[in-house]
Amino acid sequence: MARYHPSMATRTTPRVEGRSSLALISHLAQVVRRDADQALADVDGMRPRHLVALTLLRDHGPMAQAALGEGLRLDPSNVVALLNDLEARGLVTRRRDPVDRRRHIVALSDGGVRALDRAEAGLAAVEDALLSGLSADERSTLRELLLRHRAVALPPHLAQTRLRELLLRHRAVALPPHLAQTRLRELLLRASGDRLPDCAEAATAEEAPAC
Repeated sequence: MARYHPSMATRTTPRVEGRSSLALISHLAQVVRRDADQALADVDGMRPRHLVALTLLRDHGPMAQAALGEGLRLDPSNVVALLNDLEARGLVTRRRDPVDRRRHIVALSDGGVRALDRAEAGLAAVEDALLSGLSADERSTLRELLLRHRAVALPPHLAQTRLRELLLRHRAVALPPHLAQTRLRELLLRASGDRLPDCAEAATAEEAPAC
């Protein structure tokens, strides 16, 4: 006589509807990454790491090369390679620190300002296209819900930045967790429009197809 084993029991765990958002979010992330990379590439071949470095210099002003490396979480050799690339493109300048000649001060050039403006305009166009199916109020709600769920998972090096402070101080959406998850999924579905393949919409907690 066969002995009973727990694995023989019928699975009774209830399906959590919100879990099916995973395939949706994954697909939208792929669409955004593809379109955003192309928008950056249209700005003289800019890459995401260039954008981050230029944004740091724009937001925080000229800084020591070592400090920029810390902000980018890059080791010194990679920082040098990145800055060589940016300097060759005319996007940043480097000069010796008059106080400590051993240090280099990195600053955003006029060309870097223009390139950053173009890049941000291109990324804004990508976002507008992706969210074209949502009203202004729905976009605001989607952003607030994403910020609420993102704020608790920010990497440690962002913990003291103005971004985190704003996220924690201005989380205005007060929906209960289960309603917030449902509303988030609803808005993501509406934002996806024709971009969402059938496999992503049909995905369940037990099925996570690679769309």
